[in-house]
Amino acid sequence: NNDAGSFEAELLRLLDFGSTPDKHGSLFPDVRVMNEATNESYRVAVKRTQNETNVEFREAAKQHNPKLKAFIEKMHAGAFPKLTVLVGLHDEQKLAKAILKSSYLLGFVNWGYEFVYSTYGGWIREAMLGERAYPVSAPTRLEPKLGSQARKGISIVQLNGEKIAFLMSLELSTATESVIASTFFPNPTITGWNKLVGLKSLEKSKPSVELQAITIPRTIERAGYSAAWSLIQ
Repeated sequence: NNDAGSFEAELLRLLDFGSTPDKHGSLFPDVRVMNEATNESYRVAVKRTQNETNVEFREAAKQHNPKLKAFIEKMHAGAFPKLTVLVGLHDEQKLAKAILKSSYLLGFVNWGYEFVYSTYGGWIREAMLGERAYPVSAPTRLEPKLGSQARKGISIVQLNGEKIAFLMSLELSTATESVIASTFFPNPTITGWNKLVGLKSLEKSKPSVELQAITIPRTIERAGYSAAWSLIQ
């Protein structure tokens, strides 16, 4: 758990982007305003209300940085016809590991040590630690909770009537945001991991391929890793 906790802040940055910064400044690591004509740029904090999102130059920098003072004076005088806001992107690998960890814990809560000590439970831990590539994107889908068709918890995904994988769906909430993150998990059969490899090839297929998600009843959801798979037909 100590090893896995190092990348969870990346997920929080993504969810909290634009929320009111804490005392350390913007939740995104590097947001800057730049004059493209000169490449001159300065860090800003992002602040969002219910109606709008603003960027603000840091108070300490405005007081002590003469170049920034001159930049702001020119900006207010209309000297810059165009300014660009540069937003540092989140780390996709850290985000994937954070989602895998949360999905793994969802599996543990429902399936217990049968899942934890299974072959694929071990492989997922290796993926969290960067020792093994995970076969599909994590999260496979990230969408606002409002209007989402995904149910929190565990479902089974079918392709052309064949059971393929589990779908782990998590609700991720902050003070201002609520989203559903869904990720494919291997089924417990000998081909479970390879089935995920096959799903990876479908992610960008055109035309898109329709998958069916079967909701697992709560009583079966907690029956165990193998039982939850075999009891749903």
